[in-house]
Amino acid sequence: MVASADIGDLNGDGYEDLVLGNPTDSTNGTWTGAVHIYEGGTSTHSLEMTYEQADFSVFGDSTSDRLGFIDVGDLDANGLADLVVSSAAGGGEAYLFYGPIKTNQSVTDATAHIDGIGNTHCFLYSNLADIDQDGSSDLMATCPESASGGLHILFGVAM
Repeated sequence: MVASADIGDLNGDGYEDLVLGNPTDSTNGTWTGAVHIYEGGTSTHSLEMTYEQADFSVFGDSTSDRLGFIDVGDLDANGLADLVVSSAAGGGEAYLFYGPIKTNQSVTDATAHIDGIGNTHCFLYSNLADIDQDGSSDLMATCPESASGGLHILFGVAM
């Protein structure tokens, strides 16, 4: 099951990579979820790709966490794509991985862990954008079940 998809040069080789989120992946336990990355380049993948054919993946580590919602953008404005993955369960935690990403990862390997809001489901907003026009992408999340509701923005920082 593909819950989300995006592209970006996550491994820093100059080619766009395909990123697919699969919240029903059970590699590390029932429905821990995963994000699978297929490297772009001069060779092509079959149109019938399997998750096992991914070049590398980010795996959830908590049962029923349902990791698999993704965004790709340059949050630190260094010219490399960064990956943000979030879960559909619990408090809607998100995990940031600064690029390049070239090997399998776990959420415990994340550069940063962004807590959800209580027991409220928060979802990343697709297509990272530079809202404040400072040259780095900004992260947006909606939390429709939160008492405060609305849109939450975490501004990227040029490093």
